Amino acid sequence: MKGFSRWDVRLRCLPASGPISSWKTSARRPRLRLRRRQLACWGDHFEVDKALSDDTYCARKRELLEKYDLQVFAISNHLVGQAVLDNIDARHKSILPPTSGRRQARRGQSARAIEEMKNTARAARKLGVGVVNGFTGSSIWHLIYDFPRRQKSMIDDGFKLLADRWNPILDVFRNAA
Repeated sequence: MKGFSRWDVRLRCLPASGPISSWKTSARRPRLRLRRRQLACWGDHFEVDKALSDDTYCARKRELLEKYDLQVFAISNHLVGQAVLDNIDARHKSILPPTSGRRQARRGQSARAIEEMKNTARAARKLGVGVVNGFTGSSIWHLIYDFPRRQKSMIDDGFKLLADRWNPILDVFRNAA
């Protein structure tokens, strides 16, 4: 890839445990020099609500990364994205942030997740990144194993729900680009 060192093209998503300042050790060791980072939208790596409410947040986040000779190429909001389409149950309590309903009733969870993903698009724009990674969730995952026999309409309905929930989110991403 022209213009990139062999270390720049190796991308890594770090777990959301540990502050960004702890990344400096890998940035300074040539053998592990992974300079382009994807920031997770959980933990303290990148907070969508702060990016939207604090006009200095994104600039400070970039300054912190630059301090350790790191660049951000994407943000990821896998956990909230999963809640857009999943059938929410007890498993989700450990992965959803409080703003997306972890401490709130399951009812309305998808609507909160949809708004959070739209806000993620807006926050990515403020940060100056053009890539947001995530999961879509699935309302039909439990139907993959075909016993008892499912009707074809159940799968069709699942894909219609995918379009109904994700198209408005993708519209916001298009407008934020």
